[in-house]
Amino acid sequence: MEKEAKGTKRGRTVFRSGNRNVGDLVLAKGQAVSDAVYDIRKKFVTPYDGPWKVTRVINPSIYEVANEKGKITKFFFNQKAIQHYLPPME
Repeated sequence: MEKEAKGTKRGRTVFRSGNRNVGDLVLAKGQAVSDAVYDIRKKFVTPYDGPWKVTRVINPSIYEVANEKGKITKFFFNQKAIQHYLPPME
């Protein structure tokens, strides 16, 4: 009876703005792969690749990105899989 009274939160999708606009530089989460030949371990690989440039905002939570040469990737990234890129300080 208590579970029924509690209810669920299904059907209420709330998109939080990622505050990423076209032209922003971001880091995108990649798939880490181990490689025994080059002695690379998955747990020591950086989880984010980049920097990438946001080329299009499909909806508030999905982004299309391009590399530094302007080639658009065939993948779309969710706002949870990207983060702002901070260039190194000189």
